[in-house]
Amino acid sequence: MPTLGDLRVIISIDKKNRTDYHDEDTAGQDAKFISRYVECKSGASFSIDISIKKTMNFKSDAIIFYVYVDGHCARNVIITKAVVSSTSGTVYFERISGATRKIADNWEFRPFMFGEIKHVEQVSGLVAKRHDRKKLGSIEVKAHHVTQRDFHPAKNSSWDEAESSSQVALSEKQLKGSSATHAANYGKTQPYAGHETVDIDYVDRKDFPFAYFQFKYRSKKALQSMLLIPRTPSPPPPPRPVPLEERPVETLSVEELQQLVHRLRESRTAEPHARSKLESALAEQDVKREGETKRRADIKSEQEGKPGTGVKRERDEEMEEILASAYVKRPKNTVPVDLTDV
Repeated sequence: MPTLGDLRVIISIDKKNRTDYHDEDTAGQDAKFISRYVECKSGASFSIDISIKKTMNFKSDAIIFYVYVDGHCARNVIITKAVVSSTSGTVYFERISGATRKIADNWEFRPFMFGEIKHVEQVSGLVAKRHDRKKLGSIEVKAHHVTQRDFHPAKNSSWDEAESSSQVALSEKQLKGSSATHAANYGKTQPYAGHETVDIDYVDRKDFPFAYFQFKYRSKKALQSMLLIPRTPSPPPPPRPVPLEERPVETLSVEELQQLVHRLRESRTAEPHARSKLESALAEQDVKREGETKRRADIKSEQEGKPGTGVKRERDEEMEEILASAYVKRPKNTVPVDLTDV
């Protein structure tokens, strides 16, 4: 799981932990940076789960976590040293599952969800602002050590009124050069108790987080094409049924025995007809070959100045072999017919 020191961040989908996959393109980069791929599904909700061990080294009294979804800062949460120290276990857990806002002194909450990208010609400016082309298909979490100062009531805020949907409409311009299959969306509005805001001072520079987690979410098909997830193997072909003729008689049911007897009767009835048809075909082929032999002999005689001989050619040994090897059973009580020339 993505862990930096005593800090761990994972992505849960539909409130279940999901497997993440290494991003080989970022291997060997800054030790404060981790990048992973995760599988997403259209219409599924997701959350960012933060775990902090009690042994975490706080440089001040708090840590602020900024959550960026598709390049847009969707939420920030402050976790104090006092809260982590007072947790009953060895690890403090915080789940960020959506965005909040205050409108006319009323708080609202909308859960994060994935939406399959739908290609359109143009979108509104607010929607375009919410999805950065370079960051499309990504969830980022940046952590900073901060010192809290003054607390005060939150001001009214706003966000674009995106409809709750399993699809996200984006323009071709926004998607240019992006490999993203999905984009972040918001679920239906829910009531929320609200919170205060606080002024902070950064211990280090704001553009230098001490921990930076990046998650690139893609469809299962896309992850399979990247060889991060094994492809689903094709099911083996069904076993070939053993013909009734090859099965032991004692294993056959009454219906199967009746079917076998019917097949044998049909086979015996068809044998004389099959033999007659084969013999006719062979005889016709013999006539053609004899005619061709006579024609060649006459041509040769004319060239030598001799009258045509009309030599009659006997049955070719090859035809005898064909007849002998033909898979036709001779029926009982029939008399063999001699097809050789007299």
